[in-house]
Amino acid sequence: ISDVTYINWLHMARAGLMALEFFTPETCAWRQAHMNARYVILRVLLEVGQGLVELRQNQGDDGKPDIELSMKRDLITTVGKKAIG
Repeated sequence: ISDVTYINWLHMARAGLMALEFFTPETCAWRQAHMNARYVILRVLLEVGQGLVELRQNQGDDGKPDIELSMKRDLITTVGKKAIG
């Protein structure tokens, strides 16, 4: 797939992770509907499995925990497209 397509998919997965900033645990509500949608897309990509999208927690250079998101480019046209529809 092209670089543009790969970056678009990777960006959407990252947006799903960043969407957690818009979730309010006290009320179990999303402050913006489109952020909920982005999070759902991330969950679908994670739940489809096969290594399409993976999240790993590691320690940053500052000693604080970081999250690394990775996506297998070669699975986007098969596993990813089937999962998203």
